[in-house]
Amino acid sequence: MNDQTPTLKCPQCGQPMTVPVTARIIDRSRDPVTRRAFVRQRDLQFCSQKCGGHYQMGCEG
Repeated sequence: MNDQTPTLKCPQCGQPMTVPVTARIIDRSRDPVTRRAFVRQRDLQFCSQKCGGHYQMGCEG
């Protein structure tokens, strides 16, 4: 039997995270029922602060 623990991967670069860094991502979304725009804040884990900044820039468009 090969019991392996799942490794977390960075959502930006796909590298495995040894020490995750939490970054707050702020983007705009729409409510699925009313279709009104709202600002959404999420706390995601990245492999570095640099990847968190790049992910935030991608959400800004």
